[in-house]
Amino acid sequence: MVEALRESLASGAFRPGQRIAEKPLATRLGGSRGPIRDALNIVAEDGLIELEPHRGAYVPLQTRRDEAQDPDEVTRLWRRKSTTP
Repeated sequence: MVEALRESLASGAFRPGQRIAEKPLATRLGGSRGPIRDALNIVAEDGLIELEPHRGAYVPLQTRRDEAQDPDEVTRLWRRKSTTP
């Protein structure tokens, strides 16, 4: 689920500022909400999305780590993170 979510983010499937709802994402990725929630937490730790209590997940206008503004930079960020032990 984590890799599928990272790929969706890197491909531009979500716009900056867009909310990422768990239920539609679970349907889209073919999983249940529990693994989706776990994947959202991991991707938030990577700095690719933001999580707000009682509001959910959303794509930040810029990534926290690199303040990337283009999909290629986001792709490089998650690939680098996914190869880190």
